[in-house]
Amino acid sequence: MAEKVFPVCSPKLLKGDRPLWRPEDLTHHTLLHVNLYRDEWLLWVTAVGLPASLARGPGLTFDLGLTALQAAIDGLGVALGRAPFVEAEIAAGRLVKPFDLVLPSDAGFYVVAPQASADTPKIAQFRDWLIAAKDK
Repeated sequence: MAEKVFPVCSPKLLKGDRPLWRPEDLTHHTLLHVNLYRDEWLLWVTAVGLPASLARGPGLTFDLGLTALQAAIDGLGVALGRAPFVEAEIAAGRLVKPFDLVLPSDAGFYVVAPQASADTPKIAQFRDWLIAAKDK
């Protein structure tokens, strides 16, 4: 299942001296990076036609994606979110998608199990949830 990757931030960043309305406005905001996905901002900014230097500029880097998302909730900058991990925060109003631009990621999730246990109820339930999440 390919993931959808898109910028997320606190609703506070949509207002103020430097409101975040267009991708170009990212030049006035801190990008929140995750070590495991270090090149994703580069892929996103170049996919929307922004200079690669934006992704390589100063920002904050975190070891865990959830920490970067918490920093975004706290208004410290803009993170790249993955749909399954940010849906609840968006629904609750703690995060917003400032733009409707989504980058499909080559990364994804896979369910791997020994054939003998592949259809046990808990593995089947997780697999069904994962497949249903790909259409969101």
